[in-house]
Amino acid sequence: MLLAGKGGSGKSTTALLCLEAGLRYVSDDYCLLEPGERPRAHCLYNTGKLQRDHLTRFPALAQKAVDPHSDQFEKKVIFVHQHYPDRLANALPLRAIFLPYVSGESDHHLRQVAPEVALRGLAPSTLFQLSAPSREHLRIMAGLTRQLPCYQLALGTDFASIPAFIRNHIDSL
Repeated sequence: MLLAGKGGSGKSTTALLCLEAGLRYVSDDYCLLEPGERPRAHCLYNTGKLQRDHLTRFPALAQKAVDPHSDQFEKKVIFVHQHYPDRLANALPLRAIFLPYVSGESDHHLRQVAPEVALRGLAPSTLFQLSAPSREHLRIMAGLTRQLPCYQLALGTDFASIPAFIRNHIDSL
């Protein structure tokens, strides 16, 4: 799955919890998307980032995190290839786009959304980080959101159950 959305929506935490629970992992923050009949996400870096305020919530991940910057605002980094070499994938097929957000409710929920909603979650952060964004980049992202099922993922407060919830949904695709 591709996790998309604004900062603070739970993308990194969700990806790292899934990694810790045994799911395969391509990237956190940056990946290369390959459009086509069977779109794929390719690994660019082998890291994940953990919010400092999550260190006490996720002690197993916190033990693996390093602090490359002493800046209190930077996330701590986990080198996935060192701690989870069997779970780091060079590339994986994409089956869905998830737009996570922290709901504050106890349970997790998925709701299918229109491609335009997914494009609004994916495009801004992607285009702002490109050195020369173009209409072609936007066209490719729009095609991807029309090709794959897109969902809003309401993340509940039971963090431990997030990976199983996601695995069950991915398996059903």
